[in-house]
Amino acid sequence: MYEKITIALLLFGVVSTQLRTPVKALDETESGNGDGSEEKPATRQQYNHALSEPVIIPIIFGVIAGIVGVILLISYCISLLTKGANVPLNSVEAEIPGN
Repeated sequence: MYEKITIALLLFGVVSTQLRTPVKALDETESGNGDGSEEKPATRQQYNHALSEPVIIPIIFGVIAGIVGVILLISYCISLLTKGANVPLNSVEAEIPGN
């Protein structure tokens, strides 16, 4: 059942991504000016960041480590809770076979 849900969600993501990004057809004006030389596309302006790349990378790794840590902590807590549910019967309950 979970495989079908996963496949459906993946297919939905692919379809929605393809619908959002239009495909442009190449015509003669985009491929060149006709004499064999190609025009260079206009360069985009770079955004000046307040943080440099060596600072951003540890921040991203820290966030990823935090997310993984929370997932592991939740799974550990769940495993502790499920182990605690198997409590052996005390002597009074063990002597009453009808219950």
